[in-house]
Amino acid sequence: MHNRIKDVRVREGLSQKAFGESLGVSRDVLANIENNRVEPKETFLKLMCSTYGVNEEWLRTGEGEMFRPMTSNDEFLKLCAEVQASDDWFIKKLLRVYWRMDKEKQELLRQILTLVTSGTEYSLGEDEPEKEAMQDKDEAGGEGGRE
Repeated sequence: MHNRIKDVRVREGLSQKAFGESLGVSRDVLANIENNRVEPKETFLKLMCSTYGVNEEWLRTGEGEMFRPMTSNDEFLKLCAEVQASDDWFIKKLLRVYWRMDKEKQELLRQILTLVTSGTEYSLGEDEPEKEAMQDKDEAGGEGGRE
């Protein structure tokens, strides 16, 4: 299993430090796991699967695909882990400031970002929340997205 943990990290393009931090362990702990000196804890494995969309069966046995199909919620959780592990102080501060804004200022910022991203591959578009909710519902078998 240690090789598969390393395979995921390398596939994600992350250093041991960044990958470990995104999963709540130090670089040294991750190095020990990857080098088969220590067994990963169950909580580490579960967090890795949920954060990076790893197929738990593949992680444990090597059978199946490395990644499970990602919902928009999975993608969001992965993005949060990447932001946390990054050294990008600007995005971290931007998210903190946005979260603390009153609703009117949040709406103004949404409108600005919608205008700025219009016509790009990153377009926010007005129907995005509905489209993502429907995508998650379809991917989860019609019962809504994963919690």
